[in-house]
Amino acid sequence: MKLTTILLTTALMGAFTLTMAEDTTTTSIDAQIQQIKNASPDERVELMNEFKQRVMTMNQEDRQAAIKEMQASQEKVHTQGQEGMQGMQDGQNKASTQVHEGMQAGEEAHQATMTQMQTRQNQDMEQFQNMNQQQIGNQVGHMMDQGRGNLNHQMK
Repeated sequence: MKLTTILLTTALMGAFTLTMAEDTTTTSIDAQIQQIKNASPDERVELMNEFKQRVMTMNQEDRQAAIKEMQASQEKVHTQGQEGMQGMQDGQNKASTQVHEGMQAGEEAHQATMTQMQTRQNQDMEQFQNMNQQQIGNQVGHMMDQGRGNLNHQMK
């Protein structure tokens, strides 16, 4: 009975130790991943190499868990990068739209100015034509008056 109690106590202590070691491993992996995320590019390379060395010494289950955690961390960074890129793209699209709208407004103003100039030219041309017709009418009237005068003079 004493032997059974000792074996059972040892087994429980071993299981408890493994559970605690696993929590410590997970916690320290989280800390190590955080260090890698916050490091400068040069430090990041060094920390990644240390992380790889550590992963190689782990048992298969712990290794898979650490790799999944690192991948999840990288996916978050990638997603944040994509969101940032999407924000930049949205900003560029908005700026492009504003430029396009500004150009369109400028074109409309230019078109209105051109229409006003064309209207003014048409009015000027019409006025010039009226003056010419009036001048020609006056010349014809004067010539007719002279012709009548000559005719009256010849008839006398």
